[in-house]
Amino acid sequence: MKSLSTRQSVIILSFAILSTKIQRFPALLSQEFGNMGWLFVLLSLAFDIPFILIALRISVLTKGKTIFQALSERCGKPIAVFFAIIGSLFLIIKMGAPYKGTHEFFVSAIFDNLNWEWFSLLFVILIIIIAAGEINRIGRTAEILSSFAFVGFVGMIVLGASTANFNNLLPFSKIEAASFFKGIKIFNQWTTDFVISMFFIGRVKENKFKSAIISTYVITLLFSCFFCAVFYANFAYLSTLPDVAISAVVEFSLFGLSLGRIDWFLSLLAMSSSIVTLGFLACAATESFCDATNLPKKYVAIALGILCYILDTKIFTSPSIFMDYYSNYITYFVLATNYIVMPSIWLLLAATKHKKTTKFVPFKIHKKSIQELHLKQWNGLKRKVK
Repeated sequence: MKSLSTRQSVIILSFAILSTKIQRFPALLSQEFGNMGWLFVLLSLAFDIPFILIALRISVLTKGKTIFQALSERCGKPIAVFFAIIGSLFLIIKMGAPYKGTHEFFVSAIFDNLNWEWFSLLFVILIIIIAAGEINRIGRTAEILSSFAFVGFVGMIVLGASTANFNNLLPFSKIEAASFFKGIKIFNQWTTDFVISMFFIGRVKENKFKSAIISTYVITLLFSCFFCAVFYANFAYLSTLPDVAISAVVEFSLFGLSLGRIDWFLSLLAMSSSIVTLGFLACAATESFCDATNLPKKYVAIALGILCYILDTKIFTSPSIFMDYYSNYITYFVLATNYIVMPSIWLLLAATKHKKTTKFVPFKIHKKSIQELHLKQWNGLKRKVK
């Protein structure tokens, strides 16, 4: 079951964190916090640390098993199925931000006139293929693309920082507690990535896993915080307008370049993280649902792809509609999963950590009976030879 290395898991986690911060998120933050959106990202890191520690504690309590396996043995199959279905729904919802962000990137940043309903069919087929495969394939893909994505992220931020006026971040103003928790309610889809690390439990070869996960989480969020600061330093009071932050952050630096649209090349490299993130979330959601229902993985993956296509092209047809549905309805389920369901799993596993699990064996096999069976098979083979 250990299908990912520690290196692959931290790359996937960093991709999941970054891919949700480089799209519309900085503009959405600016609507609530102005140019102090970067400070909200920094404060959310401090708020998330206790919960990432809970996730890592769960990894100790499962003793090398997945959460579904541990809950099945200690608390019973119905409880494990219940949490697996919640986890699957959560991961499907978590796909919303990178999916719509990728949609906006191709429609508004790359192509001037793109029929997304037809183009997205190719996108959905890719998601189905990845979701129906094994998680180790995504790990290897992430490992291959990590260097290219790193070049894209660093290149875009260097270009953006070259024209940034950090005086636009002044004056610093504190974020009130009420405003901060309102932001947590509205933006937890983009900020609470610690739950993703729970899927790695029982699937990652233990090699400094816990220290690697928490250090990756902290470093990647600090990097995201700096990216948001560069974005606000460039756009100031126009920060609410850009659809895709990763392509917009370099707009003012292109005037002095004679290399052409190098930003398109760099942004495509950075956006590869979104494809890996979507594939990982789709595969994780499919596996969680299959654990709960024992359905074939390929059929669940096809159903997930069809669901994504319908939601994207028929219901959430624009980012504003998606944001309205999310902030008014879906956010409560995500909040409950982050701050109630995950601690509940921790408490259940902690309360049953000394429980002895016995495996049901229908009958006891004796050595003598096996020897007799082998002797009968050998005698029968000799008769056939004669």
